[in-house]
Amino acid sequence: MTEVVDLAELAATAGLERELDRLAKSQGIIRTRQLNQQETWTVLGAALTRELLSDPRLSNDVHTHAPHGALVPGMAVMLLEQDDPGHAQNRRLVSAAFASRAVRQLEPRIVEITRQLLDELGERGTADFIEEFTYPMPLEVICELLGVPAEDRDPFRKWAMDISAAPSGRRCRRRPWSCSVTASG
Repeated sequence: MTEVVDLAELAATAGLERELDRLAKSQGIIRTRQLNQQETWTVLGAALTRELLSDPRLSNDVHTHAPHGALVPGMAVMLLEQDDPGHAQNRRLVSAAFASRAVRQLEPRIVEITRQLLDELGERGTADFIEEFTYPMPLEVICELLGVPAEDRDPFRKWAMDISAAPSGRRCRRRPWSCSVTASG
């Protein structure tokens, strides 16, 4: 039987990055218990993650392949959770907004957003950096890239947070070098 690694316990581990590196080198794929108590296989390491995500025998669409069906009934599958050809088609729809040229043109605004958020943190003296900077900063930049008007940003932020919390009720804190797939059996 494969040991199940509890992600909440793992996240509380001193030297988390070292432990993840060790697991990536020694195992590559580990069985984990997510924050919502669902057990999944978690792939560690960029090379192995890329290899598996490009393998047509595997799926990244957890909504379709979950044993109980869609994780959130009626919720659209996010781009990162789609398989081709839908992933490629939807990526083409948004790729212009996220092209390096578009981002470069937005650099002064990104600097302005960053300074504004950091100034707000500095005025208070203490803050939760994750909550008050690392979540709102990229969301503000995405709003700029997509042209979301200022008056629509509060609902947009709420929708983004609701989507990222589903289905566990907690915010998604994905690492670019890992992925999870639903375990069967």
